[in-house]
Amino acid sequence: MKKLLCLLMSLLLCLGGVAMAEDAAAPALSENIYDFQVEIEGVVYQLPMHVKNLLDNGWAFADKGETLQPNHYTLGNIEMKQGNKVFDIALYNPDIVTQPFENCYVIKTTFDPKPYNAEAPAVKFAKGITMAAGSDEIKAAYGEPSDLYASDTSYYMTYEFDIRQEYAADYYKGELTKMELYNFTDEMPNVVLSAYDPNPTEVYGRYAAHEDDGTLFGHSFTVDGVSYQLLTPVQTFIDNGWTVKNVSTYLAEDYVAADSSCRVELFKNNQTMDVYVKNYEQDRAAKVAYCFVTEVSFDSYDLGSIEASVPGFKLGMTADEANAALAGFTYVESRESSYSTSHRVSQFEEGSDYMTLYVNNEKGIVSEITVEYRPQVDELPF
Repeated sequence: MKKLLCLLMSLLLCLGGVAMAEDAAAPALSENIYDFQVEIEGVVYQLPMHVKNLLDNGWAFADKGETLQPNHYTLGNIEMKQGNKVFDIALYNPDIVTQPFENCYVIKTTFDPKPYNAEAPAVKFAKGITMAAGSDEIKAAYGEPSDLYASDTSYYMTYEFDIRQEYAADYYKGELTKMELYNFTDEMPNVVLSAYDPNPTEVYGRYAAHEDDGTLFGHSFTVDGVSYQLLTPVQTFIDNGWTVKNVSTYLAEDYVAADSSCRVELFKNNQTMDVYVKNYEQDRAAKVAYCFVTEVSFDSYDLGSIEASVPGFKLGMTADEANAALAGFTYVESRESSYSTSHRVSQFEEGSDYMTLYVNNEKGIVSEITVEYRPQVDELPF
């Protein structure tokens, strides 16, 4: 009985502690505009922040069910509502998987003093600046702006701390049209990333080599005596003795974000080959081995003694041989510089597959070949 009583007393003390925390005074609005704080309807927020901070204080998305892809951000115009009061935000998803807006971070707030068919919330910035402030009042509070655009009708002032970190006010014929606070930093507060899934992706599981008609736009190429096709998974190269040397990704070393591309260096026999790969999964990161090669670049300097070719063209062929082969194509765009001449060949006037030859003008030979095939997910041939 005594143990139960102690437990009940402890619970009451804990509940009392929570109540005291809720009753504690709200944080005061900073006097420094570069602390990127804004007071909305009496509540102080600091950018960047999780959108949950707004949702917990009675704000809601005007449109439901929206999502944001990994490492993507919106430019703005996401409307938040509380009764008849509205303002706009921009969001960022730092995660490795697609997230609903409710799990994203606010990087920008935009306030219109006279929103259409609605009301503006009560808003206050550092040093008491509200949407009733004129441009002179803002200057008195924050000093001369970092950037200023003025015309007969427009007056746009920006206080910039760094790239994507600023406060701005926009006036038209002396009347405020918007105030904006923007703080998009490299690190979001208290981010917990989703777990990486090491398993093969669904798209990888249904992969099959598509039909190759033996022409350039069958997307085949040969390197080190082995034939491949663009959209071959990286795993196929690994199976043929290549290793992944470097992956240019912001994620863990061997993962690529959903619906994203990145550069990968493959290594074999002391030589390096550059490829671009794409993760065609729409809602999860994937190990680079399960991503698909959409572009490959053969460079005689990097590949050294490794032979590489595509139908009708190969590294080391002469400029005359290349020009003769190019004569059979309709869509060829050529550009010449002092060092090299490039020839970009496409199957159609507009398309998703290309080949580019680079001819070393001094040596008169093809020194680099790049082939590309970048279909959208709904255009995949498997």
